[in-house]
Amino acid sequence: NTRETSAGFTKGQITNDAAFANVSVRVTKYLGFAARAGYTARTNDSTFPVPGYHDPNSAFEAQPRLDSLKGNEYGVEGTFYPKLARTSLAVGWRHETKDRDLTFGVGRAIPPERTLYKEDSAFDDLYVGFVTRPAKGVNVRVRASFISGDKIGLITEPETGANVKLSVGYTATNGASVTGFFGVR
Repeated sequence: NTRETSAGFTKGQITNDAAFANVSVRVTKYLGFAARAGYTARTNDSTFPVPGYHDPNSAFEAQPRLDSLKGNEYGVEGTFYPKLARTSLAVGWRHETKDRDLTFGVGRAIPPERTLYKEDSAFDDLYVGFVTRPAKGVNVRVRASFISGDKIGLITEPETGANVKLSVGYTATNGASVTGFFGVR
């Protein structure tokens, strides 16, 4: 864009880093255990500020700029495999944190206390999952969860919530498949 280049916006670079670790153990024929941890980092190394175009001191800068976003996630899960063929029941817990580095504008810009974004968020997710394969090629998954967090990323989100997700899929012997999803929050 000529307007961007002439204003001095010449570098548009975003860097993403991620690391994940998962451990899964089948303790007995009927019981499994899993643990996971993850880290993500996103850095916006684009030209900033760009006077008159993307400048926090400009009277026209309305939105906050996301300079970086870092996240951590860890959790555990226990899975029960009953004698019923091709069925499992999992119970788990997951904790997630996000750290956002935001630059807010001045003048006519949206001030930090009025933006929908918070710089930090943290929540816990308790869930129960059920998977069954009642017939050849049919896969049914149900996941119910309860989320609680005192630091939520958007101020419009509630501190607690419940979710139910359902997925039903069918794969034919020729490899064709179809899946339907339904979710309630």
